[in-house]
Amino acid sequence: MNFHKIMRYGSLRLEIQTSSLPNGIIIVSARDETAKKVSLGIGIRSGSRYETTSFNGINHLIEHLVLEGSAACDNRFIKEAEYSGASFGAETGREHVFYKLDAPSWNKATKLFPLYANAIINPPFNDVSFFEHEKKVVLTELKSDIDNAEAYADDAMFALLFPNQSIGLPIHGREETIRKITSKKVGELHKQYYTPKRIIVIGAGLVRHNELVKLAKQFFGHLYGRRINDYFVVQHATKVNNIARHISQRSSNESSYLAIGFDVSNIMRSDRDKSAFILLASILGSGSSSRLFQKLRIGRGIGYDVQMRPWFSRSVVVAFINVDCHELQDLDTAEQIIRVEIECTQNTLVPKSELRGHIEQLRRDIRNEINNPDVLCQELLHHVLVKRPWDLYKEYHEIAKVRAADIRRVAKTYLDLNNYAVVRVEGTKNIHTTQT
Repeated sequence: MNFHKIMRYGSLRLEIQTSSLPNGIIIVSARDETAKKVSLGIGIRSGSRYETTSFNGINHLIEHLVLEGSAACDNRFIKEAEYSGASFGAETGREHVFYKLDAPSWNKATKLFPLYANAIINPPFNDVSFFEHEKKVVLTELKSDIDNAEAYADDAMFALLFPNQSIGLPIHGREETIRKITSKKVGELHKQYYTPKRIIVIGAGLVRHNELVKLAKQFFGHLYGRRINDYFVVQHATKVNNIARHISQRSSNESSYLAIGFDVSNIMRSDRDKSAFILLASILGSGSSSRLFQKLRIGRGIGYDVQMRPWFSRSVVVAFINVDCHELQDLDTAEQIIRVEIECTQNTLVPKSELRGHIEQLRRDIRNEINNPDVLCQELLHHVLVKRPWDLYKEYHEIAKVRAADIRRVAKTYLDLNNYAVVRVEGTKNIHTTQT
């Protein structure tokens, strides 16, 4: 995968380059001459969808062990990072694990990169006491996820939309599976997935591509590993009266939370539809001017945070609509209003002034993302995972071509009101969970 192109987004200019090492490692960068810092990332083609129910959560556990447990995270690394104004972190997703390093300059980033790279390829899995210690930390984080209504609803939503499939497994796993994971199993999976053909080295901001390639070659060029099949068959929900519901009643929540999700994976077949759908999501649920915010929060006092967000991955696309509700009875009202507003976009054309306003808002948001190397680095990872780095922020140009008729068409095509999922987190005195 070798690519080099100057891409422009209004007054912004990005130099996008991709290269690959003989062992299969991909290096991709987006240089912004106006950036004030550099963000480096190391992505792994892994994540919860590569797991089974018997060791669900193991990728997230490995991420913790890699980041917190290696010699790279001793006082030397921490002092080097903090004294130079750098920061580091990691995240596990459904189709990736991502380790990131932000620094105020290229020289400081390259000084820290060797320590960070060593942490990823040489983690101390054999330290039994630390292994059990970090497992306890992961279990604590898992409980925090359960207490967090939004995180809980996201996992429940994927389970409803993709039942009995790896893509529907919770990212951080379950307590019973994490407790059973051994250091031996962790070492086996790390050896299997942290291999060259699954490693992506990324740079954004004040990055120097040729030097980034040299760094990748120096620290990862000696690695060798076999290719792993990435192909998954995703079973999508049937299109006949399939409204799945998950209800969680809990005393730990004073407020309630509603999430509605649609499997819109077919949108990947059309770039035009993708851009129109992103604009539709903005019209329905992005910002104070969105229709759902106006109808729910302004009109009814329902929901402090009201939003619609599409989630794109290599194999599926899901659209979420989220509303936090002060009163339990607001959940039914919110769902009904959401249905009405979706039907409105399906049956009537969006006024030109509203369409133009959201186009400008989206283009402005994209420019802000480009100006943030940390966000840009993650966006690069996504485009490499879907094997289309040359499409980085393509929607910036495409949404300007979207017309009101396109919005109505994609609303009819992809937001099927006879086929969606609902997650309700109900603040109540009794804890009881049902699923239909």
